[in-house]
Amino acid sequence: MRYYRVWGGNGHDECIGIALDSSNNVYLGGTLEMFSDPWRHNALCLVKYDNSGNYQWNKTINGTSYRAGKIKIDSSNNIFLAGEIYNPNSSTFDFILIKFDPLGNYQWNKTWDSGNDDVCYTIGLDSLENIYLAGSSFTGPNNEDFCLVKYDKLGNYQWNRTWGGPDHDRYTAIALDSSNNVFLVGVTQSFGAGHYDTNNHYQHLQILRLS
Repeated sequence: MRYYRVWGGNGHDECIGIALDSSNNVYLGGTLEMFSDPWRHNALCLVKYDNSGNYQWNKTINGTSYRAGKIKIDSSNNIFLAGEIYNPNSSTFDFILIKFDPLGNYQWNKTWDSGNDDVCYTIGLDSLENIYLAGSSFTGPNNEDFCLVKYDKLGNYQWNRTWGGPDHDRYTAIALDSSNNVFLVGVTQSFGAGHYDTNNHYQHLQILRLS
């Protein structure tokens, strides 16, 4: 073991993502439970260590409850965090994408709302540094559909794609090749032999390629 580090507050803190920059500095993304908030909402948290494990800094964003921390770093060492944020206007969770510069300075955030609960499981960057968020969008109490949202590198919304069947379908990981084809993997209860039923709870792996 080279080292281990512990960082956090007084509540239930969760690290959801990890990434390295071009100098092998380490970035952790996750949430902090805020005891100063009477509702104990979660704050977004970004923590940096150097490549020897020395603590550098942390950044937190307080506010309405976050569930975020999936992380990617671009060729200029800008940091992108993705996840969900609670929308009090609609009482649902929305996708959120947050950008920090290499020094940890907040740059901007973007949200996407399908009108229902949206859960972001993963983030990817293509060779042009367009940003992809993937997960699921709930269309009913017992139904969620695959969901993919694209932004350009400046954070401008490009498009979204949602599709699925009558049961639970969600994407949990994303990869992009040198031609910017998008590969998504996840689970489905709507498609395939023996799809979901209340007695057997069948669930299948799925892989999808988009050009």
